[in-house]
Amino acid sequence: MGRSTALAWLLACVMACAAGPASGVALLREHAPTGLPPSTAAWVTQLAGNTGLHPSLRIAQTEEGPGGAYVARAVRDIPASEPLLRVTTRAGVTPGFAADDVDLVKAAAFILLLQDGVPAREAASRAARASAQEVVAVQRSQRSGKAATQGADLALVATAVVHEHFARAGRLPARRAWLAEQLERPLPSTPDQWTPAERAPLDCTEASEAHLDLPSSLSALFERFLQPLTAHLPAEFPPSVYSKDRFEWAARRVLAWSVDVPAPPGSPGAPIPALMPILSAFRVAASGAAVAHVEFQYEGSPDEAVAVAAARRAVRAGEEVVLAPWRDGRSLLRTRGAVVAGNPHDVLEVAIPLAGPPSEDPRRARRVQAFAPVLADMPDVVRLADAPSGDGGLAAFVTLRPHARDDRGATAAVRAARVAVADSDTLMDFVFTTELLTGDDRPYTFEIEQRALGLAVRALAACDACPGSVRGDEDTVARAAGAARTATEYRVARRRLCVRARETFEEALRELAARGPRAPYPVRDINALVMMTEGETLPRWGWRAVPGAA
Repeated sequence: MGRSTALAWLLACVMACAAGPASGVALLREHAPTGLPPSTAAWVTQLAGNTGLHPSLRIAQTEEGPGGAYVARAVRDIPASEPLLRVTTRAGVTPGFAADDVDLVKAAAFILLLQDGVPAREAASRAARASAQEVVAVQRSQRSGKAATQGADLALVATAVVHEHFARAGRLPARRAWLAEQLERPLPSTPDQWTPAERAPLDCTEASEAHLDLPSSLSALFERFLQPLTAHLPAEFPPSVYSKDRFEWAARRVLAWSVDVPAPPGSPGAPIPALMPILSAFRVAASGAAVAHVEFQYEGSPDEAVAVAAARRAVRAGEEVVLAPWRDGRSLLRTRGAVVAGNPHDVLEVAIPLAGPPSEDPRRARRVQAFAPVLADMPDVVRLADAPSGDGGLAAFVTLRPHARDDRGATAAVRAARVAVADSDTLMDFVFTTELLTGDDRPYTFEIEQRALGLAVRALAACDACPGSVRGDEDTVARAAGAARTATEYRVARRRLCVRARETFEEALRELAARGPRAPYPVRDINALVMMTEGETLPRWGWRAVPGAA
């Protein structure tokens, strides 16, 4: 295909596609997945010629779920460190965002020139005459210098999405359908959209601060880049089409669905967001454990980044791996959970209905009914259940940390989860984030909001596994928080409580694990309990979505 001379990183940011090894092309075309939504199936066909799959992997079947997933079976042993999948971002062959898209070239040139400090009027004049090669040169110059281009990159990708989705809808039917499928779904509820009362429990969390800053950040990007674009080039970019609402709509979805591609080696630039609908984590279908990590390499050209999913361990012949659409963890979700009676794995159960009718089992049906009012406001939450449970995939499982209505309820819930005795219909509210990690041992992690940590300390202080000094430490910090005279003093006290809660919880888990394999929390479960404390979490490995997994 040769070296790209088109929009380089701008276009590579927007979609990842390029020519891959011939063997990968043949495999994906010969074993094309079936049973997917038409738009996703079209994307698989479109990407078949642009993706390199290991020659020892065969697409065997598909998994149901948002966006679909593809199960590949190894026909021969694959040694560790071999690339299971290769996807090259090469702008010159990116469908729909090629160098002949004159308007997009103008938008790219204008935004990059503004980023370079060129006045808007001059930027508009130069952008009207810019070529794709000049756009490449400007962006290379920025990335080799000290310019902070992260904001410009996000503005570029969001503008390109608005351009494709609203201004040039229908140019490529396959991607138009995919954009409609992925971008039209409501995003999960985020804290910046909650009421102050709903956000109150998120004090002392890094995620809360980031989400609360999002509206002002997107507004600033629009005013800096897109508003001048529509003002100085209104014929090509009418304000009614490239509006603030549409720009923020697109930017939120870029943030929710993109992959951060690192800048080329030797470049100080920030990671670049890229929409890559096919590239994601490999994981073993049976256990949910990741078998590969994704890294980016540069081979021969600073315009071409190759995303490689390399095997972390040997894959045995006959073993299945899953290539799933990308999922991201930058959205906080609110839902309800229940402690399950006779639960052998010390987890809380969140019932999330998948596609198709739920099980006829009356107990499960009641649970689904209980969650219906919450899910009505969260139509996208179904993606959380991509990792199937052993009894048909109806429920996803999360570990501990309820956000109950009062301290007494939280203590009872934590104890119930620890000793696996509880009423299966007991419901409690909690807040968590979801994340699909490429290099982790689980398809999803759950980072629980800070308020639950204080309640967890109280619960652990009342149990034998917790050192006697913890109760006094927690009470001291709590009194300091209550006596705080300013917001700063209050946040400092709450932060100390967060840190102490994490230390206490780790200490309790170590003691429980030392009691032997029949302890409530075996060693394999210690790192399954992920807590948020000012952005810090426990080490993340050992989570199992499938009941009974060893």
